[in-house]
Amino acid sequence: MDTEYTLKSGDGKMFEVGMEVVSHCQLLQFVIEDTCSSLIPTPMVNGETLRDFIKLAKAMDSHPEICKEYLLNVDLPILVQLIAAADYLICTKFLELAVKVANDRVSEESCLDMLNKHLSPSRSGHYANILVEMRSMKV
Repeated sequence: MDTEYTLKSGDGKMFEVGMEVVSHCQLLQFVIEDTCSSLIPTPMVNGETLRDFIKLAKAMDSHPEICKEYLLNVDLPILVQLIAAADYLICTKFLELAVKVANDRVSEESCLDMLNKHLSPSRSGHYANILVEMRSMKV
C-alpha cells in the first residue's frame, strides 16, 4: 500500500499525495527523511497552484504529453506560478519542462518583464536568467 502524505499549502489548503508525487520532489523527500512526518508544509506555494502542480506531477511519468499540453495552454501567470512551485519543491523534471514551455511562449514579451510582473523581485531575476539562457540555446 502506498504511503499517503498531506501537503499543506501556504494558504492552509491540504492535499493528500502518494509516492508518485513525492518521488518527483526532492524537498518533499528531504522533509520526510528529516522529520518522518506525514504532514508537509509548503508555505511558498498557494493552494490553487499546489492543486494544479499535484495533478501534473502525477501525470509526468505516464503522460508527459498531457503535462506539456496543459502548460502550453494555461495562462502565463499560472505557468509562472507553477515554475516557482517546481523550483521551491525541487522538482527538476517538471521544472525543465515548464521552463522550456515558457521559453517557447514568451517570444513577444521579454522574459524579465513577464517574470517581474508575476513573481516576487527576489525570484524573477533567477527565472529570467534561466529563460534567457535557454533562448540563447535555441537553433
